[in-house]
Order: sequence, then C-alpha cells, then structure tokens
Amino acid sequence: MTPKTADSQVASSFGRHCQVAGAALGYAIYKPNETGGLRESNMEGTFLKFYVSEYREHNGILLFEWLLEHAKKCGFNGGTAMRAVAGFGRHGILHEETFLELAADLPVEVSFILSKDEAKLFLDLLDAENIDLLYVKFPVEYGFLPANNIGDWREGRSRNL
Repeated sequence: MTPKTADSQVASSFGRHCQVAGAALGYAIYKPNETGGLRESNMEGTFLKFYVSEYREHNGILLFEWLLEHAKKCGFNGGTAMRAVAGFGRHGILHEETFLELAADLPVEVSFILSKDEAKLFLDLLDAENIDLLYVKFPVEYGFLPANNIGDWREGRSRNL
C-alpha cells in the first residue's frame, strides 16, 4: 500500500467515524430562564488539551494545524492552539525563544471543549493514527452568554466565537 493510499484510507475512516459519532451525540436541554429567554442546563463536557512541539509534523502538516483541521472535519465547535513562551518536556530540554535563537521549537498547547463522546471519538481516532501525543483530559462545566444566543452558537453564527 502506498503512503498516499494509506493516508486516503485513514482520512476516509476518520470522516466516517466523525459522521457516525456526530449522529449519536445528544444535545443539551434548553429551559426557559426567569426572563423568558433560553438557557442551557448543565452543559458538561471534557476539556482536552494536547502538548506538541511547534515544528512537529504529521503527514507533512504541522501537528497543531493537523489536530485543528481534523477536529473541524469532525464537526467540533472550536479549538485553540497557543504557543508557549518557554517550556520543557520529558527529555528535560528547556525550549525558550531568545534573541539569538530565532527558530526556537517552542511548545504549543492545542485545546478543545468537547462532549464526553466527542472527546472519546477524537482520542480513538488519534490512537488509530498512531501519533505519539501527550494529552490532558478533565471534566468541565461550560455555558454561553448571553443565554438567548445559544441557538446561534450551535449553528455557527456566534459573533464572538
């Protein structure tokens, strides 16, 4: 199997898994609040954060970009990549940007707020890609303000996100 064929099969499998999981995911319950608007009750999920090196690649794409692109293909509502000022990893080498070192390989944090099912799906898909990654996962409670714009956010029409 050529690398291009293998990449195509993985991408196809990735898309199929995302569609199946998306169909199975439930949405939060909307309840009227005191002013008659809608608020979402008990929005609980998972905060999923990955730590990668700034110039690390997967399939010819910077890994932090690859993670964001594949999360978007799965239909997740957002993700963020943030470049660190300095950091060190399991090898104990301190990476920091200095004036003389213009191409520092700094840590990048890639984070998502997902439902529990989305987080499991994404981790399973990344495991299938056989990517060596450090991640942190913990439960979160989240919501949106103003509460009457929840429907806009769900449909991707939020003015701020």
